[in-house]
Amino acid sequence: MVKIAVDAGHGINTAGKRSPAGEREWSFNNKVAKALINQLNTYQNVQVIRLDDPTGKRDVPLKERTDKANKAKADILISLHHNAYQGKWGNHGGTETYHYPNSTKGKQLAQ
Repeated sequence: MVKIAVDAGHGINTAGKRSPAGEREWSFNNKVAKALINQLNTYQNVQVIRLDDPTGKRDVPLKERTDKANKAKADILISLHHNAYQGKWGNHGGTETYHYPNSTKGKQLAQ
């Protein structure tokens, strides 16, 4: 069984997490999280653990999310974010991928 922990980043009311038009980052993150979870649930032998508050009402602290993932013995943690950049719309984008230092398996997965 592969265990995949997923969170939609911040809570809906987290200060500063807004698009230039005032849309909340959590609303973007949650749509992606739901789609990802739906897709992952089509695979056999995959268990998905949602780490954030699926209502978005509470911004679950990072330590609490990682503790929950570790307690569940998750194989991977995917934290979704649509980061603002200088508070402006633009064509900027990118992906950030982190893994434990000196973890060969983590590095392979990140690559």
